[in-house]
Amino acid sequence: MRATSSSPAAPPSSNSSTDASPRSRPRLGWRSRRACPRAGAPSGGAAVDTYLKRLDAVGRALTVVHTAYGDPLAERDEIAGYAGALAAQARATGVSDPDLDHLRERLQTVVDTTPTDLRRARALRDAYQAYAMSLRTTDTSSGRKGASPR
Repeated sequence: MRATSSSPAAPPSSNSSTDASPRSRPRLGWRSRRACPRAGAPSGGAAVDTYLKRLDAVGRALTVVHTAYGDPLAERDEIAGYAGALAAQARATGVSDPDLDHLRERLQTVVDTTPTDLRRARALRDAYQAYAMSLRTTDTSSGRKGASPR
């Protein structure tokens, strides 16, 4: 024979009288409004319009947030990728210069720092690019590639 109880076993606590109260136990067959995804959905025409306007405002706010955070992250990745491509080009053409390597290291340090100073990263990228391009130009007086004679 099965023993029946009117209340489920409550977890042990210091105040067992409040644990046994009907308010502290979940009611079977009853769903919380928070647990039900459709709870509180509007049913009337004006309420639906208001609800749709609020959803539209939330969508616009999410777009603003995505742009505010996503664009700088994408720019940081673009700067790091471009610097990597310039370094690969320099290695492929045989251009080697300690100052160029130093610029690359400084740029990598700035890009790896959180939060990234994008203004500084842009400036270092531009300096790195300009210096790498100047090293690749042919020095007409010596007929060799690389930096001009010192």
